[in-house]
Amino acid sequence: MPEGISKTSAVRHLMVRVGTPGIRVIYAGDSGNDRHPLASGVFWGVLVGNAPEDLREDLRRTIRQRGFEERVYFASAPYAAGVLEGCRWFGLDKG
Repeated sequence: MPEGISKTSAVRHLMVRVGTPGIRVIYAGDSGNDRHPLASGVFWGVLVGNAPEDLREDLRRTIRQRGFEERVYFASAPYAAGVLEGCRWFGLDKG
């Protein structure tokens, strides 16, 4: 990422370019540099199962404080399987 540009702002930029409202975008991550977009409330978020426990705890606390609990799913499966688990939880597997 260029200096001064966050992952959140980069994804927002893409959303504007393709005309997709935030409610239809899922952001998935597994590390500390994914914390901000996952906690932003802008996207649906999936924290995959291989994420470190300290990130899980910090993210749970942050989204609870911000009132975004329903916008972030904590997958138990790691990597891509965790992303798919999150997509199912958000109902994206239902045509």
